Amino acid sequence: MKKQNLFRFLLALMCSSVAFSQNQFNEKGERSGLWTGYHDNGSMKYKGEFVNDKEVGLFEYYNYSGNLVIQLDYVESGYRSLAILYYENGVVKSKGEYVNKEKQGLWTYYNRNGKKIAEEYFSHNNLNGESRYFYENGKLSEKYNYSNNKKEGSAEIYYISGNINMKCFFHLDTLHGSAKFYYDKINQLESEGSYNMGRQDSIWTFYNNLGDTLGVYDYTSGRSLMKD
Repeated sequence: MKKQNLFRFLLALMCSSVAFSQNQFNEKGERSGLWTGYHDNGSMKYKGEFVNDKEVGLFEYYNYSGNLVIQLDYVESGYRSLAILYYENGVVKSKGEYVNKEKQGLWTYYNRNGKKIAEEYFSHNNLNGESRYFYENGKLSEKYNYSNNKKEGSAEIYYISGNINMKCFFHLDTLHGSAKFYYDKINQLESEGSYNMGRQDSIWTFYNNLGDTLGVYDYTSGRSLMKD
């Protein structure tokens, strides 16, 4: 036990001396040159270079186990960077761009097997624009439009077969407006109607999988409009 404690002490001392020899400031007190940081277990936490207190070039960040988890390539010093985030197994988790430390533009996400699972657009770290989500087989599963992190406007949801499941509209992250549901076959309607802030509203029509009308229901009055 004493040997282990001594080893940890020497390792921490060595890391701190290396960091001290690298982590320098210029005459204005700004970070300058190569900088490195370490976790309290002695493993490297990050490394990168500063010029006049601004990040330049490639920065790399590691977890406690020494696995690379983030790479930031500064294409505009201290301001804009191309980012790649990794799972512990080295597979890319997500990639995109940071502007002034905020997500900007297209970000793409992957599962641990390297399959693309999502594409999202950001503005100042908020979801804005079209976002797409994918099944394991690569086919589109959901498509939404966002405004400041809330679903807004048209949306589509798909079966794993690739057939459309639902077409609808959102307002303030809530179903609002016309909606159509489909059977898992090409463009075969199951029901259609509209929503008013999350609740079925007005007249809805329901169909069987042959296209015949099964029923018509008025959600405003709460009664069926189809005679037996």
